[in-house]
Amino acid sequence: MTDTLNYVFGYGSLIDRASRMRTNPNAVAVAPVVARNVARGWWINGNPIGFSTCFLAVQAQQGARCNGVVYPVTPLELAALDRREKRYTRLDIPPEDVTFLDGSESLPEGVRLWVYAVPDEMRVVPSPQYPIVQSYVDICLNGCFEMEDAYPLAKEVGYAEMFVTETRDWSMYWENDRIHARRPVAHTPRATVIDALLHNLIPEVFTQIQLQPARWDV
Repeated sequence: MTDTLNYVFGYGSLIDRASRMRTNPNAVAVAPVVARNVARGWWINGNPIGFSTCFLAVQAQQGARCNGVVYPVTPLELAALDRREKRYTRLDIPPEDVTFLDGSESLPEGVRLWVYAVPDEMRVVPSPQYPIVQSYVDICLNGCFEMEDAYPLAKEVGYAEMFVTETRDWSMYWENDRIHARRPVAHTPRATVIDALLHNLIPEVFTQIQLQPARWDV
């Protein structure tokens, strides 16, 4: 594989600039996109040793859609992502299934587009042992707002709202682990905007978020 033919579709924490660049420091410029026939949900658990969380994952599904970002990677950068996303399976996405929100029409010819998906046998939903955690939600939605700030088309389609509505299996097993959770803005500048978005779109689960350490009757 050559340096110029590999692209990655990031649909969770890779949308966020700082999170993405911890693994791929060259991934400064990315393009916001919507991928057809890709479904996203809270479907994969983290490390089973110690305390962990439920993370986002995708699977191929006809008729579904998932917003995210695409960007080029070298073979070495792809290998670094493989190590970061070692609990996932790397799969192809047909480039023609991607719609750009930055004014571009398509990926360059000959590109191979990769996504990290959850195998059927590993698909789960959030639980008391592996809850959704707010710090991870914040990273993902901060990335979405970064895309809206940078790309008018992304803002026009409601990119951050799409992230919430096109993500499945939001759950009552959701823990607010923010630093200074009752006044989080110093550490999470967009906390108020993120909370308002979640409250408006998924109030039935947002109102059940518990401060860390959460206590659920199981």
